[in-house]
Amino acid sequence: MEIKVISEFKENFPPCMPNGILHNDHPDKANVMAFIDAVNSLGYQCSYFGGVDRLIQLYQEHLPTDHENIYINLGAGLSQPYMHLQAPILCDLLGLNYSDSTPFTVALMRNKHFSKDAVKSLKYKVPDGILIDRYTNKQKVISKIRQYPVIVKPNSEGSSVGITDDSVVFSENDLLAKVCELSGQFEEILVEQYIAGADLTVLIFGNPTNYEMVEALVYQTGGSLNQSRAIRSLSNKASHGSNRFLMEYYYPDKIVQLVKNESIHIFEHFGARDSARIDYRITDKGDIYFLEINADPSISPVADAGAIGRYRNIGFGGVVSAYIQAVLKRYSG
Repeated sequence: MEIKVISEFKENFPPCMPNGILHNDHPDKANVMAFIDAVNSLGYQCSYFGGVDRLIQLYQEHLPTDHENIYINLGAGLSQPYMHLQAPILCDLLGLNYSDSTPFTVALMRNKHFSKDAVKSLKYKVPDGILIDRYTNKQKVISKIRQYPVIVKPNSEGSSVGITDDSVVFSENDLLAKVCELSGQFEEILVEQYIAGADLTVLIFGNPTNYEMVEALVYQTGGSLNQSRAIRSLSNKASHGSNRFLMEYYYPDKIVQLVKNESIHIFEHFGARDSARIDYRITDKGDIYFLEINADPSISPVADAGAIGRYRNIGFGGVVSAYIQAVLKRYSG
């Protein structure tokens, strides 16, 4: 058995930053190679397979594939809407053993609006919001919003693509202008109640009955945990403008365990496999609001995985090991 990594590289796609800084919803080549090196250091035979184009070629030309291998999906597909679905769909068509969630689950996770509906059905808190598409009478819908501020963002993008420092708006006129601006770039726009509080994320590696790692991190942005106006925007993430800390440094164990249990419940409710990252805002009163769930969190030395490795004294390799064990145990079980 060999482990093959499927991924595109950030360097092969145009930047999403207006100032030309290279940032988009794809992993750096160096981080993909660091992941492969970490897997090899664990004693496995791991190599780079290719991206979505390679999978398409295999399918179209009916090329042989080794069905004993495990395919790790680290990429984000190409550049079309719902690009994160491309690799799992092609892996299914090719009959490959692949990591992470199935196409339906990925599609649900990538849709922030319907993800919130799914979580709301579990009786957890979610921000109020409305979905705006090309058929929506924007002015009519926006005129009904009575409570500001709100945040405006694409409904189906990741890595804060489409979220800028002015995405939090405080008036009807500014909201209409922002919605019209984003509507020219994205098919669906989410207008959502802005929750003041601290940014919180939970990284999960594992599957029901066997969770290898469940870690909660909080982010410090602009020198503060609690945000009354700020967000982790595209420019913030591109410049690594937030510091990460283990949640237990700032919150009691009871709250930390509550967040982890809620995250596992959501993970299983979605039918997720192997990995996910769930983002929240936690208010000063301790209210926890689900924001979104990511089906393929970044597993790199410079992302949450790297921070967890440092805090837990297991290094990046220890975090990669937890992820690989989650995948392998699912296929061997």
